[in-house]
Amino acid sequence: MRKKYLLTICAIFILLSSNTIFGKTESSPFKIPKIEDIVIDGSGEDWGDRGFRVEFLADSDGRLLPADDFDVRFRLGWKKNGLAVLVFVRDDIPLEHEDSSRLWRQDCIEMFCSDAIGSNTRYQLVLASGADSRFGTLRKKLHDWRLPRDKKSDLSVDVAVSVSENGYILEVLLPWENINFAPEINKELAFQLIANDYDGSDDESGSMRVAWFPYDGPRSRTNFYRLALANSAGPAFKYRVSRRVEMGRCNITLNGVSELNGAPVELKSGGKTIAQTTIKKQGAGTQAVFNLKSSEYHDKYPALELFVNNRSAALMP
Repeated sequence: MRKKYLLTICAIFILLSSNTIFGKTESSPFKIPKIEDIVIDGSGEDWGDRGFRVEFLADSDGRLLPADDFDVRFRLGWKKNGLAVLVFVRDDIPLEHEDSSRLWRQDCIEMFCSDAIGSNTRYQLVLASGADSRFGTLRKKLHDWRLPRDKKSDLSVDVAVSVSENGYILEVLLPWENINFAPEINKELAFQLIANDYDGSDDESGSMRVAWFPYDGPRSRTNFYRLALANSAGPAFKYRVSRRVEMGRCNITLNGVSELNGAPVELKSGGKTIAQTTIKKQGAGTQAVFNLKSSEYHDKYPALELFVNNRSAALMP
């Protein structure tokens, strides 16, 4: 039965390019640094400490698995010939799908690249590392969603992997020509990364899918974050902030990395503090939640600003 008396709005924000998340598509882009002298060899050693760091990937509810079970972090940089991606995966049980067209159903990394959010000029790369001893070699699958008129060349990627006892490192170069992109400082594109962990269950209860931008299906044209080419990297991405509005209530949730445990969080509206709390451990990550009643903001949908460690973290107009 349709419930006409209930209105629910779930908004996702990324309104500051530092450490914020859940974002409207018009949110500020993340600054990706130029790193020209790296070689795609699967080691990542030549990156040093460079690159834009994404340290928080979670499922749609903000959940993580314990780091010794499944942990994924990645970095981004750009070269004159493409977008470089360095992915670190810790996985205790490597299980990959035998069918190369169904790699996404078990352990793998998925990357999505587009010339802009909402564009048809986009594609997906699925990578199985070969950490599963049954295969022992890197396998990849490309899904091309570009329109015929935009296919100036066949899709190509440069990929290398190094596998260890505890996981693997993937290094990838996504050529600009795949999306007809001419790189220059401040120019933008769109990107998404998803990681899948499969532990052998016959149903989805044994699987974990974590994503940078909250996942909503592989064919979506809007499940991306904006990247801006820059000379230096923006601050690392360490948490998500979401706002859910229901009749009479406004819920704000922050989910983040474990190192944020104990950090103070403050919610302001119109420059005035309306709520305070502390980030607490939640599963393998951390969480802070604010539950506001309409009486607390006079029945008006409020413009809010969230502060973490006394620094502005998210704007919710």
